Amino acid sequence: MNQIMLNLPQYGPWLITHKGDQSCRMLADRHYSRQTIGALQFTRPGRNLVLRSADGAAVWVTWDGIRDDGLQAWECTIFRNEAPGLYLSSDLVRAAVTATHAECKSA
Repeated sequence: MNQIMLNLPQYGPWLITHKGDQSCRMLADRHYSRQTIGALQFTRPGRNLVLRSADGAAVWVTWDGIRDDGLQAWECTIFRNEAPGLYLSSDLVRAAVTATHAECKSA
């Protein structure tokens, strides 16, 4: 079941949401990198920018932090697009990078 959200895109098709977004968690459960299917936590610990499409068919998460090698980084920890006929993945990635740059540099 997808959470209902207003269709008010902030960055192209992306809406900013939160770590507990049920639609994103369901997409994460079908992603190859998912470690514990069904777990409430689908992002890395720490600061994350969670984006989803209004219809809940796509998710992007950027983690903002210091990696194990000591470098400050913005890392895409998940991207899943289950509506390829509606959204081109390349367009979603470009919009998500724009959102990451705008949202993460301001914090």
